[in-house]
Amino acid sequence: SSALAFDNTIYLGTTDFGILKIPFANVEALQLLPDGPLFNNSFALAATPGELWTVFGDITTSFNPFPATNKGISNLKDEQWLNISFENLFGANDLVYISINPRDPSEVFMSSFNSGLLRINDQKPETLFDDTNSSLVSSFENDQNFPNSNDIRIFGSEFDSQDNLWFVQSRVKDGLKKLSSSGSIQGIDLSEIITNPELEFALTDLTISREGFVFFGSNKKGLIGYNPNGKVFNRIKTGPNEGELPEFSSIRALAFDKNNLLWIGTSKGLRVLFGIGPFFETDTNPKAQAIIILEEGIPQELLFEQALTDIKVDGSNKKWIATATSGVFYLSPDGQETIHHFTKKNSPLPSNNVQDIAIDPDSGLVYFATLNGLVAFKGSATAPRNNLNTVRAFPNPVRPGFLGNVTIDGLTRNANIKITDIEGNLVYETTSLGGSVLWDTMAFGKYRVASGVYFVLITGEDAEETKVAKIMIIR
Repeated sequence: SSALAFDNTIYLGTTDFGILKIPFANVEALQLLPDGPLFNNSFALAATPGELWTVFGDITTSFNPFPATNKGISNLKDEQWLNISFENLFGANDLVYISINPRDPSEVFMSSFNSGLLRINDQKPETLFDDTNSSLVSSFENDQNFPNSNDIRIFGSEFDSQDNLWFVQSRVKDGLKKLSSSGSIQGIDLSEIITNPELEFALTDLTISREGFVFFGSNKKGLIGYNPNGKVFNRIKTGPNEGELPEFSSIRALAFDKNNLLWIGTSKGLRVLFGIGPFFETDTNPKAQAIIILEEGIPQELLFEQALTDIKVDGSNKKWIATATSGVFYLSPDGQETIHHFTKKNSPLPSNNVQDIAIDPDSGLVYFATLNGLVAFKGSATAPRNNLNTVRAFPNPVRPGFLGNVTIDGLTRNANIKITDIEGNLVYETTSLGGSVLWDTMAFGKYRVASGVYFVLITGEDAEETKVAKIMIIR
C-alpha cells in the first residue's frame, strides 16, 4: 500500500516480500530484504560449530499440520545467511525438526509433518524420503475415505553412535524408524505398546541414551523407551501407579544430561527419569519425578504446570528450558537454582512463546526461536574438547573496572584447573564439567585478587595432558 518513485525507479512496500525495487525501464522486480532468515516465526533450530539451521513449520498444539505451511529453510554459516525457497524442497511442507549428522555436519535431515524426511547435503536439498522412494508409507494407505491422500508425519530424530538416524512417524504401526548410513529405512513395530496408532496423532521428540536406548514422546501415550539390543519396549504414563507423568499432559521435549538422566518436558510441567538401565527390566516400575525446590521456605514443584516446548543441556550440564508462555529458564545442573529467567519484559526476547533452543557447542552461543524472531545469547558453557590444544582465557588482560567473570575455554571433560599467583599461592581450583569454566577473579570467593600475572594450571582427567595459560589482572 506504499510506494515511492525517484531516480527512475519505483520502490513498493509489501506485506510478505519486503521492498520491491523496479526500474522504470524494466519489468523485473528486485527484492530488498534484511540479512536474516526467510521468516520471523522459526519453529525449530539446530546448531553445529559456526552454523545454525532454522525451519518454519506450523502445527497446532494438538499436532495438526493443516492447512499446510509451504515455507523454505534458512541457514546461518560464517555470519552469512543462505535462504532456500520452498520451491527447491521437493514439496516438503511443515518442516518441524532438524538433525545434523555429528560426524558430517554437511549432512542435515529435516522432518516434515506431512511429506516425509528431507535430506540436505552441502546446503542443497538432495532427497525427500517418502512413499515413492523408500519403505515409508502414508497413514492413509489403508483408509478408504482418503484413497489418494498422502500423509507421512515425521517428527523427532537423532543419530546414534553407529551413524544411524532414528526418527518417529505418527499414525502408523511401525512408527519407530531407523535410517542406516546406506540409505535404507527399517520400521519397528509399536503395536505391543501403542495398540491403535491411528488414534495417536503425534509421536514427538526423540533422544538416545549413552547405552543406545531410544526414547521418544507422544501426545497421548506417555514416554516410550526401546532397547535395540533386546528389542524390548517399556512405557510410563500419567497417574500415580503408571509413571508419574503430569495428568492430561503430552510430551514435547526430551534431553539426556551429562549424568545420563532423562529430562522430560510436557505440556503440564517438568519431570526427570532417574536410572535408565532398570527401565527395561520386567520387575521394575519406573517413575518420573518432579523437581522440588524451596520457594520462601515452602516446597514447590519446579515449573509447575508450565507448557514446556524444548530442553537443551549445555557444556556445563546446566539446562535451558523453553516455555510457551513464560520465556526461557536457565537452571543449575540439578535444577535447584534458576540462574536466569528471560522474558519479553527483562530481555531482548520479542515473545514469551519460545518454540525451540539450539546451542553452538564451540562458542557457547544459545539461540532462541520465538514467534517474532530469533535471539542469540552469548553463553559461556561450551562442549568439552578432545585435547587441550585450544585453551584460552578471556578477557585477558582484565582491565580496571571489569566486574564480570574470566572464561577459561578449550578444556577437556573433568579437567582439573588450578589458578595461582606468580609465587605459586593457590587462589582458585575447580573441575570442568564441559569445555569451559568461569573465574570471578576472587580468591575462593573471599576477596578480589590483586593486580598481577596469574597462572592457569590445567591437567586432563587421566593426568596425561597438561597445559599452562596466563591471565594478567590490572586493578
